[in-house]
Amino acid sequence: MPRGRPRKELSADADTQSKRDYARNYQEARKTKITELTADIKKCETDLKKMKKDRADLKKMAKEKLDKSLANVPYDPDAKNPVKKALAYKKQQVKGNKITVNI
Repeated sequence: MPRGRPRKELSADADTQSKRDYARNYQEARKTKITELTADIKKCETDLKKMKKDRADLKKMAKEKLDKSLANVPYDPDAKNPVKKALAYKKQQVKGNKITVNI
């Protein structure tokens, strides 16, 4: 007694054969689309990692620039100048808040 699914007849009428061809083409197109989407997802993930790294580098560079500019500036709470904004920016950065100060 043979095991597994029964084999289809090799010869089929036109309607059955067209359905088989459609199913084969559909499965093939589906597989190729899945591989394309997988490649696109991997590309997006690598681009996202690169963007995050660039963003971190820019933040670090901005922080270093701000630290250099604030190194010898005395703190005056009543002063209304960009240094006060910079100090507020620095204070928010230390707290870890999102920064929305426009300098």
